[in-house]
Amino acid sequence: SADATVGAEFHDLLQGFAHILGGCARDTDLVARYSTDEFVVLMPQTTIAGATVFGERVRKRVAAGLDCVFSGGIVEVLAEDTPETLLSRADSALYSARASESSCLFQHNGKTIRRHDEEPAVEHLEADCQAVAEEPVLAATAADGGPDGLLE
Repeated sequence: SADATVGAEFHDLLQGFAHILGGCARDTDLVARYSTDEFVVLMPQTTIAGATVFGERVRKRVAAGLDCVFSGGIVEVLAEDTPETLLSRADSALYSARASESSCLFQHNGKTIRRHDEEPAVEHLEADCQAVAEEPVLAATAADGGPDGLLE
């Protein structure tokens, strides 16, 4: 029947995906099926950047080996997180990735959700402001020739 065929294809897809996850995970990582079509990977001692490298590796292997779209949500544990808030943020990032209708990863840093390969505009702006704040300041006096003396 059609249901049996679709069920078998879905089972094969999940099995292939689980194999990819297991192949990308380290010995210290925990890979678990979370729901019908969702998995959770716990990665101790890993930053959001490190988890993104893992997610990108999985995304590329899925694209090369499975006929499906891969969406991933990535979070880093914050001091105030409970298991519920951590999973809630991961779900929010995952649903943002799914809404993009392309194979991609989204990160949730506790404040914002963004696609992993987009430049974080606010963080970039903050870095630029810090660089400007650290620029040397020169005082020009009349004895130095004033501001025009600096241009010479």
